Amino acid sequence: MVGKVVRRLTEKDPRYFDVETATTYDPAVQTADPLLRRTLGLSGSLGGEVVSASATTDYPGLVVLPLAMYK
Repeated sequence: MVGKVVRRLTEKDPRYFDVETATTYDPAVQTADPLLRRTLGLSGSLGGEVVSASATTDYPGLVVLPLAMYK
């Protein structure tokens, strides 16, 4: 995997929220079939919470833009 570091989280700037991830996946989870949501354990507001948590990272950490994947 080859990537580019686009942000280094620091104590002064400790959190990164990926708006594009939330914008893409939250509506998909919210409009999914209720049976699928229940099966995945994403019923009610939990689906949005899971998407938000997966789009957030905290200090210490890096935000990396993937560029290529090799076998």
